[in-house]
Amino acid sequence: MAVGAAACAAAAACNQGVSPTANRGSAAVVAGSGSSAPAPADAAPAAIVIAPSDASAIDATQFALFDHLPFRIVKAIPAAPRPAPPADLIDKPKLTVAASTQAVDLKAEVPPWCQHAVKKQVMSVFHTMADGSSIGATANQVVLVDADHHAELGLDLSGLHGTETDEGGEANTTPYSIVDAVRDGDLVAVAMFDPMIDSTTILLAGIDARTGALLWQTEPGVAQPRIAIARGYVLASKGQTLRAYRIDTGRAVASVTTPSASYNLQVGSGGAVIGAGDDGNALEVTLK
Repeated sequence: MAVGAAACAAAAACNQGVSPTANRGSAAVVAGSGSSAPAPADAAPAAIVIAPSDASAIDATQFALFDHLPFRIVKAIPAAPRPAPPADLIDKPKLTVAASTQAVDLKAEVPPWCQHAVKKQVMSVFHTMADGSSIGATANQVVLVDADHHAELGLDLSGLHGTETDEGGEANTTPYSIVDAVRDGDLVAVAMFDPMIDSTTILLAGIDARTGALLWQTEPGVAQPRIAIARGYVLASKGQTLRAYRIDTGRAVASVTTPSASYNLQVGSGGAVIGAGDDGNALEVTLK
């Protein structure tokens, strides 16, 4: 049968150490019945091996694979102006908060259809947006996935770093470490920290995925590690203040005082933004 033959061919290629994967629309790696030699210790992470429950072939276009994904290097370069949507010119968002009983689970669950490593780094961040698209991140890379699970492109942030020199006066080449990322179409916002300072002093940055341009960046210390997005605004909490930033410009357009400690944010059931407080309490955030 032609479909079965295609699956066997992909399995044979995988067992011979040849990756049959490619970028969008490429064939997925399908487990075969034969054994394969162990990969060298320094080999790149293998694509996820999917074992079908029957003899039917897997539609490889439904799996996000990053082995051959093009990456844009993120740089602080002048970006072309992006006109704001007309509604945003007159919209004056307002933040409100209320106590919530919704459970908050801040673990980043990478789905089984998505490759779990990018450039030998384990993916520690993964979110699905309201439009069905997704974003994932390792310590230095961000990957974008469309609603059909096609890998779109990657962003390499390894060239961005904070302090100019280390304690010995040498030039600092240690990149920021990404702790969270959200997207609104081709606009991306990341939360990251400077390893030369500490892992709790979080800053935010906005990136145009079309060009790799760094659009804006805040000062360190404005957010908890987990951020959220609502209506195109990046939400971040620090101290007893929760702010909404425009994802295209980084301008803080609204803020609200929270009842107690800082909150790590996530999108909960029904699309509501839920905050998990340092004191154990949960908060529901509304942007009107």
